[in-house]
Amino acid sequence: MALLVALWRLVGLDWRGIWTEIRQINLSLFLLALLVYYTTLLPRAVRWRRMLRNLGHALPLRLLGEVIFLSWFVNHLIPAKMGDLYRGLILRRREQISFSMTTGSVLAERVIDMCALLIVAVAAAFFFVRGELLTEMRGVLLSAGILVVLIAGGLFLFWRLDSSLLSWLPHRLGERFERFQRGIFTSVQPLWLIIILTALAWAAEAGRFFLVANAMGVPLTMPQLLFVFAAGALLLAAPTPGGLGAVEGGMVGVMLLLDVPVDMAAAVAIVDRLISYWLVLIPGAGYYFTHARLRL
Repeated sequence: MALLVALWRLVGLDWRGIWTEIRQINLSLFLLALLVYYTTLLPRAVRWRRMLRNLGHALPLRLLGEVIFLSWFVNHLIPAKMGDLYRGLILRRREQISFSMTTGSVLAERVIDMCALLIVAVAAAFFFVRGELLTEMRGVLLSAGILVVLIAGGLFLFWRLDSSLLSWLPHRLGERFERFQRGIFTSVQPLWLIIILTALAWAAEAGRFFLVANAMGVPLTMPQLLFVFAAGALLLAAPTPGGLGAVEGGMVGVMLLLDVPVDMAAAVAIVDRLISYWLVLIPGAGYYFTHARLRL
């Protein structure tokens, strides 16, 4: 909330102007965006089911979809992505699946998602600036490149660690690390299928943002909207609950660089986050407290 207030003071938001923009929304497109947003649960659940099957566990698609949805709720309520740990804890309690192995598969998901968003952001930036990098974008693109290198380097080191190198660890801890390592690397086979399911999941997320932008009449091209979406999605990694404050600030900041009026930029960020944040908390809380089998 402090980040939102800081953004308001820094940019000088006019809440009356923002409300005027929101009142002009195309309600049909907004409801369609809400529907499209929840379709992302299907490819995410299918992807996780495949990853767990690679680890020797066949679980119902409905159960995995429910766990993923409730992990969104937990992530939106508690900082530091605690919803990812929630997924591992639930499967350990309900299905007796190794917590280390499950969290390894979730980490693999996160890495693939991050790389996909970085590729989309960089490609969209190069496309809409037509070869001339905007001064304001150089730092973003450089940071993206550094992050890709760090992720690749970290995964390579993780992959090279084997039992002989872990012999100095206590036996039980070494076994957990091996299960965690297996959860990361064994779960992503075949990689092409995981990539396709990842693309479908993020296509639904991007579709939500495109519909919101069109409902608000944002004067940006498709590549520009794609860049704004990718920048906001990357900021979900911020350690606040659901990226609260960071995502809104990033989206507004990028749209201001693209000459979108400040009131319209703030209105788009608010409406989009209404779908992807606030309207997850309400049904998420109801589902959590009415399904004891999925509570910790």
